[in-house]
Amino acid sequence: MDRIEELIKRVRQLRPIDDAMFKKLAESKAVCQEILRVILNDKKLIVEEVISEDSIANIFGRAVRLDALCTLGNGALCNIEIQKENVNDDVRRVRYNASSIVSRFSEKGQKFSEIPDVIVVYISEYDVFRLGRTIYHIDSVIRETNTTVDDGLSRVFVNTQYADTDNYVKLIKRPADITDNASWHYILSVY
Repeated sequence: MDRIEELIKRVRQLRPIDDAMFKKLAESKAVCQEILRVILNDKKLIVEEVISEDSIANIFGRAVRLDALCTLGNGALCNIEIQKENVNDDVRRVRYNASSIVSRFSEKGQKFSEIPDVIVVYISEYDVFRLGRTIYHIDSVIRETNTTVDDGLSRVFVNTQYADTDNYVKLIKRPADITDNASWHYILSVY
């Protein structure tokens, strides 16, 4: 087996949730758009721009590296995060990522009503909440009235631990199904 065939064989083993594969996939607006359309259940969603592996520096504290930061057609910013290992407080990590994005994309003196909406889509191989669901939408809610408050932040947690019948699980778990070698040569050339 020559070197290229060996590389093709190894790349075919990767899944979209694998870091190396997601880094490459996240460079594509079309791929991020499809992921978000499926997970957010919005067939008309448009991704205008994607920054893969975006770093937000913080000279006073912790920096953050975002797997993919998408600018949507409605002006909202969407962070897609992929996590395979259950090693940290995922909910607080999502909160930190969202606050870093808001801080970076807001101007001194800007009205709060002009701050962009932020969506964090957190995809993991494990059930963050251990409640047996594949998708969780986290909202800000007034406890006393059970009223949802629109504060501009949407958090969606998806895990691949359960039912392979859900479209968003299939999207993340399925292996790359490219069959022609020309496409594989292209993928390998950009690695």
